[in-house]
Amino acid sequence: MGKGLPRGKARQPRGPEADATRSSRSATDRMARTLLRRRKKALSAEDVLVSDRPKVRRAVTAAALGNTMEWFDFGVYAYLAGTIGKVFFPSSSPGAQVVATFATFAAAFLVRPLGGLVFGRSATASAGSGCSRRP
Repeated sequence: MGKGLPRGKARQPRGPEADATRSSRSATDRMARTLLRRRKKALSAEDVLVSDRPKVRRAVTAAALGNTMEWFDFGVYAYLAGTIGKVFFPSSSPGAQVVATFATFAAAFLVRPLGGLVFGRSATASAGSGCSRRP
């Protein structure tokens, strides 16, 4: 075989390139060792939760209950649209009665966001939470 390195050994570069290669390799090795040493347990939901669980549950329950009541109200109104039309719009034709009833139903949907703005702002201000959007 002649002169040379034993099998499996690579020839190391010499000169300034060798110093840069060695220093970057040692920095990478140090970083890998540090990361492996700092390995911690995985985060759970309780570790990253930023709000109080009972308060969140209460708020979600209240919102769901309010939404359920409102949709029940709209459902009953839609179910009784024919009867409401006959009672409140007796002089119109049956088709116009239903159209007028559903127009009133649509007006409630259109005014709903405005009510949220007005009453939401007043509720926030009266609660004294400090998160009112008043200038």
